[in-house]
Amino acid sequence: MSQEIANIFASNSSSPVDALLRSPIVIIVFIGLYGLNIKVLTALHINFLSVLAPSAPQTPLPTAPKTPHKQPSSQPPLSTSLLTLSLSLLLLLSLIQTLYIRLANGSSLGACVLFYSVIALALLAPLPQTKFLRTATAYLASTLLSILLHPLTATPPFLHVFVTDALCSLSKTFFDTGYLLVLLSCYPSPAGHSLSTVLTPCLFSILPYLLRAKQCLQTAYVEGDKPTHKAALQLVNCGKYLCSMVPVVASAVSHYHGGQSGGSMESVIVGSLILATSYSCAWDVFMDWGFCGSKFDRIRINRVGASRFGVAGCWIAVVVNTALRFSWMLRFYQHLFKETDHYVLLVEFLEVLRRAVWNVFRVEWQVIVEGGGDKDVDEQYSEEGVELMAGTVELSEPSSRRRSSVED
Repeated sequence: MSQEIANIFASNSSSPVDALLRSPIVIIVFIGLYGLNIKVLTALHINFLSVLAPSAPQTPLPTAPKTPHKQPSSQPPLSTSLLTLSLSLLLLLSLIQTLYIRLANGSSLGACVLFYSVIALALLAPLPQTKFLRTATAYLASTLLSILLHPLTATPPFLHVFVTDALCSLSKTFFDTGYLLVLLSCYPSPAGHSLSTVLTPCLFSILPYLLRAKQCLQTAYVEGDKPTHKAALQLVNCGKYLCSMVPVVASAVSHYHGGQSGGSMESVIVGSLILATSYSCAWDVFMDWGFCGSKFDRIRINRVGASRFGVAGCWIAVVVNTALRFSWMLRFYQHLFKETDHYVLLVEFLEVLRRAVWNVFRVEWQVIVEGGGDKDVDEQYSEEGVELMAGTVELSEPSSRRRSSVED
């Protein structure tokens, strides 16, 4: 979060790692880190399925079926499938870079289009080897669609909040996607410098923040008539996402005017980044992770004491999360990088790494407040795990123990 996009527009890199290929690289790493997240949560017996399944008041609490003597399955666990998918995509991208860009002297635009075309063909091919890719893609698409179509007068479920928060860490990736569409719309002519070529990528970049702000306003509206503090907290949370959009807008304005605003716009960008990052760090500790104590159902929960990571692990995570949130300060040391694209890619890597750390503690906190923290969970096999999270597998445990989500 809190990512600005200055210096992304004009990239004259000769390296295969340029503005267009950053997006698939970051997405590949993102997938792999989510696989590691599931491995960590499973190893710590944190019942992540109980909060990541689409929930309604009548929806049963998802738990992994427990069989005393489960026979070995030919399908790998969900985490292994995600890691395998990540490595396979990385290999595909490396082959395209080697064969198309270096040997055939092709462009990065063509390489990017070729990469996504191969993935599209894999999705269409009814092969057993691509079954998990099809299942996971369908699940992700249905989840994103349900986020967009969620009723305005209903509180978004935790899964929607969790996924949209994850998309916020891909703000620069959304920007790169918008930039790719601009280049394709102008092909074979250069994109040039116009309001549309600047505005389109920036609108893509702030989409996750807008969605998350909308969810906060929805929850505030639903909770507005109740004698709780949730509505006010959601308005404060909404402000966090609005603040995160300011650096993006300021960077776009600066670029559109050719940097003529000079130091004044730079001050706005840096000041807004400091505010947004500090805002987000405080919210992580106090609300998203609950480390400073949270009153829930009139019970004071000892959050740090309840964590599987212990006191030291929790506060190490706070330090790491804070340091990674301020990774944008590498902008002051761009001279250490051979090319601007390498600096931007590093910042994106650090952000998705921070999100992986954030995910574990956020899910653990949600499991604690929903009462599922004492349950062991056996990781589901690949397609079954995705289907269970999608709510297509029959679940058995009654929903009487489910509680409302904490203020996200």
